[in-house]
Amino acid sequence: MGTDRPTSDTVVLRVGGDVDYASTPRLHQQLQDRLHGTISTLVIDLTDVSFLGSAGLRALELAYLLGRERGVRVSVRPPAAPTVRRVIRMFPMQFATAIEPA
Repeated sequence: MGTDRPTSDTVVLRVGGDVDYASTPRLHQQLQDRLHGTISTLVIDLTDVSFLGSAGLRALELAYLLGRERGVRVSVRPPAAPTVRRVIRMFPMQFATAIEPA
């Protein structure tokens, strides 16, 4: 996991590898830390994710909800792996706007 800051109010959190039950607590903490900062936009870059489990999907959902609550625009950059893209499509419809076009 790594971060970029393309502008002073935007953070890109890069996530890679497997996002499963074991790795999700770290992802959740990283998302919480960013969302409690002074940003207006958080991009969650899943380009290099090879597996996304239900715990990871839940962490993304919680980040989206917290972002809405705090006035932060949260978007998800979809992964390259087709199997992971299918999991992303399971995002509830209210979160569909957070998913960037492929």
